[in-house]
Amino acid sequence: MEKKPLIELINISKIYDDEAVVKHINLTIYENEFVTLLGPSGCGKTTTLRMIGGFINPDEGMMIIDGKDFSDMPPYARPINTVFQKYALFPHLNVIDNVAFGLHHRPMSYLMTFYEKQLSELNLTQNKSEIKKAIKQLINDDALAMLKLVKLEGYASRKIDQLSGGQQQRVALARALINKPKILLLDEPLAALDLKLRQNMQYELKEMQHKLGITFIFVTHDQEEAMTMSDRIVVMRNGVIEQLGTPKAIYNEPINQYVANFIGETNIFEGTITNDHEVTFLDSKFKYVGYDQFAVGDKVNVVIRPEDWDVVSEDKAAIKGLVTFSLFKGVHNEMEVDAFGHQITVNDYEYFNVGETIGLKVDPYEIHLMKVEDHA
Repeated sequence: MEKKPLIELINISKIYDDEAVVKHINLTIYENEFVTLLGPSGCGKTTTLRMIGGFINPDEGMMIIDGKDFSDMPPYARPINTVFQKYALFPHLNVIDNVAFGLHHRPMSYLMTFYEKQLSELNLTQNKSEIKKAIKQLINDDALAMLKLVKLEGYASRKIDQLSGGQQQRVALARALINKPKILLLDEPLAALDLKLRQNMQYELKEMQHKLGITFIFVTHDQEEAMTMSDRIVVMRNGVIEQLGTPKAIYNEPINQYVANFIGETNIFEGTITNDHEVTFLDSKFKYVGYDQFAVGDKVNVVIRPEDWDVVSEDKAAIKGLVTFSLFKGVHNEMEVDAFGHQITVNDYEYFNVGETIGLKVDPYEIHLMKVEDHA
């Protein structure tokens, strides 16, 4: 089934003080996708999110949302809600009133359209008081349903200062979702949570997104969050998109040295293509698969993830190295191995002591080659 584009950013730029913080971005986001904008501080990811939300306008380019040009539309005119890093909940209101706040302050004409189907099923008269009472009940029902969705049943009457940070984040989510937006923007909403709660919320956010069928656009600098939740990741640097793809594709096939280093731990070596599907690095020759764009004599960067090294007996090894650091991490042992003066990070299930010599080899399918870039 062909995906339907929901958001199209066409040559979008944003300039502050004569400096472009977002530079000619082109990006299509589809219906029901979970897309993460990933990168370090200052890369342009939050600026891009704020342009999508309508909080700032692009200086160049066009923004299409659901087939319409929304480049200059204010936030309230967009089918979008946002959850910020600071939840901005109202401390004088209880939980359910915080969740329902936005709908309670909408014009009656909007609410009649919003609840048109439910109101028609109630067979009400045209009495304004009766309609107003029905809408109030519908809002309350929706607020309770949202609290159930975010697993806060029984918390409706609680005050905000009686909630933990994780519970407050769930209230902020429910407040955004009650409006039934087509798109939910999340600007580093997990940053203030402790590690265990942050990990739990990653799975819950993904579950919510699947259940609701809403497009989520998530901003983070945390590559683990991006890898865990996303259908696609947009890796950004200096206001441009470096790579766009699935978590698996970006992890296994980084387009350049920046992406390889930013997404997970990695080893990058300088190598030379020395024969057909053969690359030399670390003073040894290794077979690789694919990459027909490279010719004999080409200089390349060779990427091998720590878990892709195989520890073998010395007689079966492609190279040998001395263990200079060894740390047990629970599911694996992380080591630094010195080979020909080069430090190699290796993850293995077996523990080796500092000072031991080990043999290493790598499957040809696990060798990733990239062209050498001066700026990488």
